[in-house]
Amino acid sequence: MLLEKLSKFTYIIKNESTKRNKDFLHFKRVFRTVEKNITKSAENVYESIENPKYVFIRLYNPEYEHNLPAKLLQKGQDITNVSEIKASHAAIGFDLKDSFYGLTLGGKYDLKIEQCTDINSCEYMQTCNPLASFQYTFALPVTAEEYDDVKKMVENYYNSHEVKYAVFHNFPVAVYCLQRKLPLPGFPTVVDYENFKDNLEKKLLNKKTTRLKEKFICSTFCTYVLMHCVPRISKYFNDRAINYDFITPSDLPELPGIKLIFSSNWSDFKKAAAEYAADHPEFKPYL
Repeated sequence: MLLEKLSKFTYIIKNESTKRNKDFLHFKRVFRTVEKNITKSAENVYESIENPKYVFIRLYNPEYEHNLPAKLLQKGQDITNVSEIKASHAAIGFDLKDSFYGLTLGGKYDLKIEQCTDINSCEYMQTCNPLASFQYTFALPVTAEEYDDVKKMVENYYNSHEVKYAVFHNFPVAVYCLQRKLPLPGFPTVVDYENFKDNLEKKLLNKKTTRLKEKFICSTFCTYVLMHCVPRISKYFNDRAINYDFITPSDLPELPGIKLIFSSNWSDFKKAAAEYAADHPEFKPYL
């Protein structure tokens, strides 16, 4: 029985590894489609945005009441976290009305609209204590065209009901995070992907499909969409040889140009948003 379980676990990891390699090639192809449109560094692109619009990323530090699998995952994320912000979930939104798109298990579909002030909005939120759970809201300045592209892509995913939460992908992500915090011999790192660069052109030419990816964990979904629609995000990952498929919620604050605008417990989200917008008028249209 034990050998059978180990064999099944090895098969899952091997499958994830193969898929991860294919996804990396897909990411490189996406980057090359936007690279020719980039004429400035990521920082200069950010500084040159006139009248920016904002895409919002919300990170969650939940207090689970009856969700043992999520609580165990949260403990693992806390152990391997290298960021100052502890976060075990991420969602993306386009206003501050407390309607964010998050990818979680539970319910009829995995990509759901989440509301901190109404935990009945989805099954994941129902397992948490809104008074003891905290959220961190970040704003990413983008052009009006980029904003529309990100919003359209997320809404298309939401309406198609095809995107799925990749449960088993948490295993290779955990291994990567452990290696990043406490380097151990034999574990894969981002450097392992360097060998793809030598024969990348040939593989890209042979890759005929342009089908969008459909399986993610919450943070890789947010990153994948931004990577597709915001050129400086693609450039950021390419310049650093980072595979988006290993991004955790706590890594998202490292995206170029993103900034923390406010935080609160879940129940006070709308109050915190209104208070921030009162001092920063450019955010009032998003209330």
